[in-house]
Amino acid sequence: MLPPNDAPAAATVATSRWKFVFAGDILLAGSATPELAQTGFASPFTAFASILRQADLAMANFEAPIATTAPEWPDKRFTFQMPRAVTRALADAGFDVLHLANNHIGDHGRWAMLESVHALQQAGLSPCGVGRNRQAAAQPVLVTLPNGLRVALICFSNTLPEEFWATTTQPGAAYGHPEAVSAAVRRARSQADLVIASFHWGAELMREPKRYQRDLAHLAIDQGADIVVGHHPHVLQPIEWYRGRPILYSLGNFAFGSYSRNVSESALITISGDGASVTDVAVLPLDVYNPRVVFHPRPLPEAAARRVAEFLFGSTVTRDTAGWFRPAISPMNTHKEGHHGHNATD
Repeated sequence: MLPPNDAPAAATVATSRWKFVFAGDILLAGSATPELAQTGFASPFTAFASILRQADLAMANFEAPIATTAPEWPDKRFTFQMPRAVTRALADAGFDVLHLANNHIGDHGRWAMLESVHALQQAGLSPCGVGRNRQAAAQPVLVTLPNGLRVALICFSNTLPEEFWATTTQPGAAYGHPEAVSAAVRRARSQADLVIASFHWGAELMREPKRYQRDLAHLAIDQGADIVVGHHPHVLQPIEWYRGRPILYSLGNFAFGSYSRNVSESALITISGDGASVTDVAVLPLDVYNPRVVFHPRPLPEAAARRVAEFLFGSTVTRDTAGWFRPAISPMNTHKEGHHGHNATD
C-alpha cells in the first residue's frame, strides 16, 4: 500500500518492476448490510488481503458515497450510501486507490461526494475522479512506488445522471468527454512514467463493450495511457490489447450488496511490468454469486475458472499453482501494436 506523492522522485524506468491489482465494484451496503453487521466490513476481503497488500498498487470502484443524510434523489430507483467505517476496512485490506466517478457517488448530493473524498483520505486511501469542480475532478492521483516509478491515475464517469458530473463551479464526478480524457491523459503523461485511465461506462449486464467504450479506451492509449480499466456493467467484459497495452473493459462486481441472480462471476486482475512496459496480465476468476457466497467472494472451481479466463482472454489459457490464468500465447510478445485476443489494431 502506498500513499499518493505530490512531488514524485524520478524513476529508473529501465529497472523498475511493478505489479498492480484491479478489482471490480465495491458496495458494502444495500442487501449486504445485515451480513456485514455480523461479519464486519473487512470480511469480504479476507481471502484476498495478501494479494492486495503485496501489490505495488491496488484499485477498485467505490460505488456509493460515505453519507448519513437522506438521499437527495428519492425518485432514483436505487440509491446507496456506506458508513465511514468501510474506509478503514478497505485500507486494512490493502487497497490504495478508489474510483469514485460513478452513477451512485452523487446519491446523497454534491457535498456528500466531497465528504467521501475527505473520509477516504483520512483513512490513507486515494480517491480518484471527484473534486470541487470539473478541473479538480479530472486531476490525476499521483503515486510514487518504492522503486521510484511515478504512476498517475485518472478516473471518469460516462454514466448518468448528468447531475452528478462536476461543473466549472460545482463539485462532482469527472465526465469522460473525449476532449477531457485527452487533456487529462496528456497532463498525467507529463507527470508520470505510467498512466492508468479508469472509466465507469457501458451498460449494466452487457457482456461486450459498446463502441464508445472502445473509442474512449483507444483514445486514452493513443494519448499516452498505459492501462485502461473499466466498470459499471456488473459483469465481466473481455480484455483487449491495443498497441501493446491492456484494456480491462469491465471487472464486474467484487463485493457488492445485491442478491442479483444475474451476477455470478468476477475476477481479480494483476498487471505486471518493468518500467513503462507491461510484461504480464493474469486473472483470478471469482465466484460472486451472493445467494451462494453471501458477499464473501471466493475463487471459482478450476473448470469454471478456466471458462471465465478463456472468455476474458479470448484464447486458450494456462493456470499456475496459485490459480491464476494467463493466455497460452502471450499477447505482449506476439502483437505489440494491436492484439485482439480480444485484440485491436489501429
